[in-house]
Amino acid sequence: MIKLFFLFLVYSFLGWFIEVISSIIHLKKLVNRGFLIGPICPIYGFGAIAISIILSAFIKNPATTAVMSMIICATLEYITSYLLEKIYNLRWWDYSKYKYNLNGRICLNYTLFFAFAGLMIIYIINPLVISIYNILPINITNIIALALFILLILDYIISLKIISGVKVLSLESNKDSTPEISNYVKEELRNRNFLYRRLVNAFPELKPNLDRIEKDIERRRKNLEKKLVKFEEKIEENNKKSKEKYSEKIKIIKAKLNKLKKG
Repeated sequence: MIKLFFLFLVYSFLGWFIEVISSIIHLKKLVNRGFLIGPICPIYGFGAIAISIILSAFIKNPATTAVMSMIICATLEYITSYLLEKIYNLRWWDYSKYKYNLNGRICLNYTLFFAFAGLMIIYIINPLVISIYNILPINITNIIALALFILLILDYIISLKIISGVKVLSLESNKDSTPEISNYVKEELRNRNFLYRRLVNAFPELKPNLDRIEKDIERRRKNLEKKLVKFEEKIEENNKKSKEKYSEKIKIIKAKLNKLKKG
């Protein structure tokens, strides 16, 4: 298990490094890519671990390894994109401008790269990393693994809090189009601390899913209206004491409703 964790970290770092080099080439600047603050992109780590486990049985067949690597990594990237958009109402990357893309979530260019990466993982990088791991004393590897695991968990907690803040910004916007909401969110992030500003640079394609945002706002509005009716009915049924008790809650709910209606 510790060996797999080390492999996960190695490939997460290599993935981050590849993303940084890509940003230098395409954006002409150094960008700390990925969701996490540290120099790792977990999606690469999970993809490499999946390849290492699933394709170990095909090690004598490079062609199968290459094809299966494409399928595994493309599937992982598509599912990750879908889940992130569903959870946060935001599209974090978009390959729509590339030929042969699937819903903008994956594209042929990167899928072909996954074939090459799979071959590198199985035949070159895994044997090298495992040989180094086997040389290290078990006590040292355990201490290093524990320290890195704690840092990783802390990074996840902080990063998830920041990403949740991005979702809140998209819902609070009173704009009525995807480009306007996207620009509003990015501008608000730039005005916050460096952890928020980093996300704008890390995901230049960041844009909201307007349909999901509208559905989320409508759901919240209906829930608030139900609560409002419930409290008003209780006031009608009960005495003055109940009226004082629920009047403040009604004010709060009406304020929230007005804010949603303005949006």
